Amino acid sequence: MDRTLISTFRRSIRASREILYARENLLNPIFNHIGLPSINIGIGIDHGMTIVTRFGYKSDNDLKAFGRCVYSVSRLCKGVNTILGSPLTQQQWPSSEGGKLSFNQSYDADGNIAFQIN
Repeated sequence: MDRTLISTFRRSIRASREILYARENLLNPIFNHIGLPSINIGIGIDHGMTIVTRFGYKSDNDLKAFGRCVYSVSRLCKGVNTILGSPLTQQQWPSSEGGKLSFNQSYDADGNIAFQIN
C-alpha cells in the first residue's frame, strides 16, 4: 500500500480522536459552565478522487468539494460523538500485528453499511 495513503489514514484517525477529545474535555465543560448546551460531533472518513474549487464572484466566494467520497462523508458524519468510516476505508485500511484499531459494522444516516472506528 502507498505510504502516503497509510500516513493519511493515520493522521485522519488522530485528528478525529483529538476533535472528540476536545469536545468532551474542553468545549462542553466551558459551554456548560456558561449555561450553554453541550454539543455533539459526528466524524466521517472516506477517501477517493475529489475536485476542490472556488465558487462565487470576486471576494464573495467559497470552497466547494465534489466527489463520491464527499457525498459519502456527508452521510457518515451524521453519527453522534463517533467516527464512522466507509466500507472502502475499512477494506483499504492498513493492518499491522498488534494493531489496536477496530472497525465495527454500523450504518450511516441513510441506512447504508458503515464502520464505527474504535
